[in-house]
Amino acid sequence: MRKRKVSLQTKILGLVLLLSFLTIGALSGYFMMLEQRQIEQQEGRLALNIAKTVAAMPDVVDAFQSKDPSDTIQPLAEKIRKETGAEFIVVGNREGIRYSHPLPGRIGKKMVGGDNERAILKGESYISSAKGSLGPSLRGKTPVRDRSGNIIGIVSVGFMLSDVNRQTNIHMMKVAGVALLAFFGAIIGSVLLARDIRKDTMGLEPFEIASLYKEKRAILHAVKEGIIAVDREGFVTTMNQPAKKMLHIGGSVRRTKIDRLIPASIFYAVLKSGKPQMDREMVWKDQTLIVNSTPIHDERGQVQGAVAVSSV
Repeated sequence: MRKRKVSLQTKILGLVLLLSFLTIGALSGYFMMLEQRQIEQQEGRLALNIAKTVAAMPDVVDAFQSKDPSDTIQPLAEKIRKETGAEFIVVGNREGIRYSHPLPGRIGKKMVGGDNERAILKGESYISSAKGSLGPSLRGKTPVRDRSGNIIGIVSVGFMLSDVNRQTNIHMMKVAGVALLAFFGAIIGSVLLARDIRKDTMGLEPFEIASLYKEKRAILHAVKEGIIAVDREGFVTTMNQPAKKMLHIGGSVRRTKIDRLIPASIFYAVLKSGKPQMDREMVWKDQTLIVNSTPIHDERGQVQGAVAVSSV
């Protein structure tokens, strides 16, 4: 069974689309990763800043010395939580017992998550990710200090990871939309490119061009007449063996100026006028040659070169 050849247009389209897909996919993935990291950092910094603000409030610090700290801290923490959009603001003592919580029934119970030690024992402020009583969350934690600088409790402010992921997905959808538009642009560009190349090759496939080239070489060397072709600048592009034999020329002459080889008035007349010169005599090394020269035109009718056929 004969193997079907893939067209040049299909090859170009497939290659450009593959490269575009890989490039756009890699860049989109990279930007999505950066976007997710940036959103997490922003939410983490916001949680930590809220926690530091709450921990530094005099009313919160003084409430630790009262008989029931939650009476003061709970309404204050809930007001700030609603204003900032945080999922929770939990204030607890050194043992992790809650003085505030979005669900009032959990006040007085121990904080969960296992990530309080750095704040309570080392006095550090930091961002962490852990699973608390409300679920996985991104938290900002900071110690509460009394007026002497002693650690008396902890503030934990959090945003649910599901909400963070939702924001990330919204941004990812925007990136995906841009990537999709870019990919459609690549499809259109590759189609236009393939059509333009196909137009330049006059609708021929590479294997057809190669076949024509082989046929041309065979024909050029099979005929008895001498054949010479030049481009618009007068440089030789083709000279068959009979022509070299007539003109006593050896070796390759490709890209050699024609007037360095033979009298070239016939060629330049054709290149200038765009009209054929038929049955012109040319004397060369004691022999008279009959030369027929015809212009070569491109698809716009512009002269691109000339070809001459000579015989003794």
